[in-house]
Amino acid sequence: MREGCAASWRPSNEFQPDEQFNTCEKDTMASAYYQHLKASLEILTTLDGQLQFMTTRTGFSNECLRRVLIHLNAQPLFGDEGELEARARNAGVSVEQYAVEIVRTIAGLSGEAYAVVIPILSAVGELNSRRHEIVQELARLRASGDRYSPDLHKNTSGIRCRIS
Repeated sequence: MREGCAASWRPSNEFQPDEQFNTCEKDTMASAYYQHLKASLEILTTLDGQLQFMTTRTGFSNECLRRVLIHLNAQPLFGDEGELEARARNAGVSVEQYAVEIVRTIAGLSGEAYAVVIPILSAVGELNSRRHEIVQELARLRASGDRYSPDLHKNTSGIRCRIS
Protein backbone atom coordinates (compact mmCIF):
# COMPACT_ATOMS: atom_id res chain seq x y z
CA MET A 1 0.00 0.00 0.00
CA ARG A 2 1.21 3.48 -0.77
CA GLU A 3 2.03 5.85 2.02
CA GLY A 4 -0.40 8.50 0.73
CA CYS A 5 -3.54 6.73 1.92
CA ALA A 6 -3.23 7.70 5.55
CA ALA A 7 -6.45 8.89 7.10
CA SER A 8 -7.18 12.53 6.48
CA TRP A 9 -10.09 13.65 8.63
CA ARG A 10 -11.81 16.98 8.22
CA PRO A 11 -14.98 18.20 9.90
CA SER A 12 -17.93 17.37 7.71
CA ASN A 13 -19.77 20.33 6.27
CA GLU A 14 -20.60 18.71 2.96
CA PHE A 15 -24.23 19.76 2.99
CA GLN A 16 -23.79 23.32 4.21
CA PRO A 17 -24.39 26.02 1.59
CA ASP A 18 -22.02 28.95 1.55
CA GLU A 19 -24.74 31.47 2.22
CA GLN A 20 -28.14 31.75 3.87
CA PHE A 21 -31.02 29.95 2.22
CA ASN A 22 -32.82 31.85 -0.46
CA THR A 23 -36.38 30.89 0.34
CA CYS A 24 -37.71 32.04 -3.04
CA GLU A 25 -41.01 33.85 -2.85
CA LYS A 26 -42.24 32.07 0.25
CA ASP A 27 -40.70 32.16 3.67
CA THR A 28 -41.51 28.55 4.52
CA MET A 29 -39.62 25.59 5.87
CA ALA A 30 -40.44 23.66 2.69
CA SER A 31 -38.88 26.24 0.39
CA ALA A 32 -35.82 26.49 2.67
CA TYR A 33 -35.58 22.70 2.56
CA TYR A 34 -35.79 22.81 -1.24
CA GLN A 35 -33.00 25.40 -1.41
CA HIS A 36 -30.91 23.33 1.00
CA LEU A 37 -31.32 20.25 -1.20
CA LYS A 38 -30.37 22.23 -4.32
CA ALA A 39 -27.25 23.54 -2.59
CA SER A 40 -26.36 20.02 -1.43
CA LEU A 41 -26.73 18.64 -4.94
CA GLU A 42 -24.64 21.45 -6.36
CA ILE A 43 -21.86 20.72 -3.85
CA LEU A 44 -21.97 16.99 -4.66
CA THR A 45 -21.53 17.67 -8.37
CA THR A 46 -18.20 19.45 -7.82
CA LEU A 47 -14.91 17.62 -7.57
CA ASP A 48 -14.20 19.16 -4.17
CA GLY A 49 -17.63 18.16 -2.89
CA GLN A 50 -17.22 14.60 -4.15
CA LEU A 51 -13.76 14.26 -2.62
CA GLN A 52 -14.95 15.66 0.70
CA PHE A 53 -17.91 13.24 0.74
CA MET A 54 -15.62 10.28 0.06
CA THR A 55 -12.90 11.44 2.47
CA THR A 56 -15.52 11.67 5.20
CA ARG A 57 -16.69 8.12 4.43
CA THR A 58 -13.29 6.47 3.96
CA GLY A 59 -10.75 8.56 5.85
CA PHE A 60 -8.42 8.42 2.84
CA SER A 61 -6.62 11.50 1.54
CA ASN A 62 -7.66 13.29 -1.64
CA GLU A 63 -4.49 12.04 -3.34
CA CYS A 64 -5.32 8.43 -2.51
CA LEU A 65 -8.90 8.87 -3.73
CA ARG A 66 -7.70 10.44 -6.96
CA ARG A 67 -5.26 7.56 -7.66
CA VAL A 68 -8.09 5.05 -7.39
CA LEU A 69 -10.87 7.10 -8.98
CA ILE A 70 -8.94 7.92 -12.12
CA HIS A 71 -8.76 4.17 -12.85
CA LEU A 72 -12.32 3.54 -11.66
CA ASN A 73 -13.65 5.98 -14.25
CA ALA A 74 -12.05 3.88 -16.98
CA GLN A 75 -13.75 0.68 -15.75
CA PRO A 76 -17.37 -0.34 -16.40
CA LEU A 77 -18.17 -1.13 -12.76
CA PHE A 78 -20.95 1.40 -12.24
CA GLY A 79 -23.76 2.15 -14.65
CA ASP A 80 -26.39 -0.03 -16.23
CA GLU A 81 -26.63 -3.39 -14.46
CA GLY A 82 -27.59 -5.12 -17.68
CA GLU A 83 -24.40 -3.89 -19.29
CA LEU A 84 -22.29 -5.26 -16.44
CA GLU A 85 -24.11 -8.58 -16.61
CA ALA A 86 -23.56 -8.78 -20.38
CA ARG A 87 -19.84 -8.10 -19.99
CA ALA A 88 -19.58 -10.77 -17.31
CA ARG A 89 -21.42 -13.25 -19.52
CA ASN A 90 -19.13 -12.43 -22.45
CA ALA A 91 -16.12 -13.05 -20.19
CA GLY A 92 -17.66 -16.37 -19.08
CA VAL A 93 -17.81 -15.47 -15.38
CA SER A 94 -20.39 -14.40 -12.82
CA VAL A 95 -21.12 -10.73 -12.22
CA GLU A 96 -19.45 -11.02 -8.81
CA GLN A 97 -16.32 -12.57 -10.30
CA TYR A 98 -16.25 -9.90 -13.00
CA ALA A 99 -16.59 -7.11 -10.41
CA VAL A 100 -13.77 -8.63 -8.32
CA GLU A 101 -11.53 -8.71 -11.40
CA ILE A 102 -12.28 -5.07 -12.11
CA VAL A 103 -11.44 -4.18 -8.50
CA ARG A 104 -8.17 -6.11 -8.78
CA THR A 105 -7.42 -4.26 -12.00
CA ILE A 106 -8.10 -0.91 -10.33
CA ALA A 107 -5.95 -1.89 -7.34
CA GLY A 108 -3.10 -2.93 -9.63
CA LEU A 109 -3.25 0.17 -11.81
CA SER A 110 -3.57 2.60 -8.91
CA GLY A 111 -0.89 0.93 -6.81
CA GLU A 112 -3.29 0.79 -3.86
CA ALA A 113 -4.18 -2.28 -1.85
CA TYR A 114 -7.39 -4.18 -2.53
CA ALA A 115 -8.47 -3.21 1.02
CA VAL A 116 -8.17 0.48 0.03
CA VAL A 117 -10.07 0.18 -3.25
CA ILE A 118 -13.14 -1.53 -1.74
CA PRO A 119 -14.08 1.29 0.70
CA ILE A 120 -13.55 3.85 -2.06
CA LEU A 121 -15.88 1.94 -4.38
CA SER A 122 -18.40 1.77 -1.56
CA ALA A 123 -18.13 5.54 -1.03
CA VAL A 124 -18.71 6.12 -4.77
CA GLY A 125 -21.85 4.01 -4.53
CA GLU A 126 -23.01 6.00 -1.50
CA LEU A 127 -22.30 9.26 -3.33
CA ASN A 128 -24.34 8.19 -6.36
CA SER A 129 -27.18 7.02 -4.09
CA ARG A 130 -27.18 10.29 -2.14
CA ARG A 131 -27.32 12.37 -5.33
CA HIS A 132 -30.15 10.22 -6.66
CA GLU A 133 -32.08 10.64 -3.37
CA ILE A 134 -31.65 14.41 -3.54
CA VAL A 135 -32.85 14.56 -7.17
CA GLN A 136 -35.88 12.44 -6.28
CA GLU A 137 -36.74 14.62 -3.29
CA LEU A 138 -36.35 17.80 -5.34
CA ALA A 139 -38.66 16.37 -8.00
CA ARG A 140 -41.20 15.38 -5.33
CA LEU A 141 -41.15 18.86 -3.82
CA ARG A 142 -41.42 20.48 -7.23
CA ALA A 143 -44.41 18.29 -8.12
CA SER A 144 -46.17 19.05 -4.84
CA GLY A 145 -47.60 22.26 -6.31
CA ASP A 146 -45.89 24.65 -3.95
CA ARG A 147 -44.03 27.56 -5.51
CA TYR A 148 -40.50 26.26 -5.58
CA SER A 149 -37.86 27.27 -8.06
CA PRO A 150 -38.51 24.95 -11.04
CA ASP A 151 -34.95 25.00 -12.34
CA LEU A 152 -33.97 21.43 -11.53
CA HIS A 153 -31.38 21.50 -14.28
CA LYS A 154 -28.87 18.89 -13.25
CA ASN A 155 -29.28 15.33 -14.45
CA THR A 156 -27.28 13.13 -12.11
CA SER A 157 -28.26 9.67 -13.30
CA GLY A 158 -25.15 7.64 -13.95
CA ILE A 159 -22.82 10.40 -12.81
CA ARG A 160 -19.25 9.40 -12.30
CA CYS A 161 -16.82 11.19 -10.10
CA ARG A 162 -14.91 13.77 -12.08
CA ILE A 163 -11.17 13.70 -11.62
CA SER A 164 -9.01 16.45 -12.98
